Amino acid sequence: MFIYWNRGIRNPKNIIILENHSTFFSYKQIAEKGLDIFNFKPDILIYGEGKKIENSFSFIEEIADIENIKVLYFGDIDLEGFGIYYRLKERYPNIDINLQKEAYIHLLEICNREYHIGDSSASFQNDKRDKLSNFGSEFCHSEVKSVSIPIYLDYFIKEMGPSLNKQYLQKTTISLRE
Repeated sequence: MFIYWNRGIRNPKNIIILENHSTFFSYKQIAEKGLDIFNFKPDILIYGEGKKIENSFSFIEEIADIENIKVLYFGDIDLEGFGIYYRLKERYPNIDINLQKEAYIHLLEICNREYHIGDSSASFQNDKRDKLSNFGSEFCHSEVKSVSIPIYLDYFIKEMGPSLNKQYLQKTTISLRE
């Protein structure tokens, strides 16, 4: 599925690409009210159901002046999300495509909160620790189209750069050792 929303602008300049369907509809509700989304007011929102955005994004040349657009990407923090972003940047080098850093920072902040669920808090924390442990191994031992997965992760981390709160990354590392 490929969906895009235009707020009625003939010459769009601000575009957000979203990997997640529910995020697309949440962003759309905000944008329809004329509000900014993490300090960015989108003219167009695009949802491309994972990899479909890679094959469909060329339509942007039909509706916008690619020399004068700013595209933000907000996908899942996983192998596929990083890969889509990396491949879009690679395939469309003449388009200004960047991570929607503020959205990722917000997501990382939410993920690093302590969540206590009734009496199952301890088992929930252990399950979370196991999933985090397995999450790292996906990046160390997989390959996609002859490109090593750490390249995607490295690309994400480099671009996020100083925006990443190292304390969050340290929390994950410490909790994995416990």
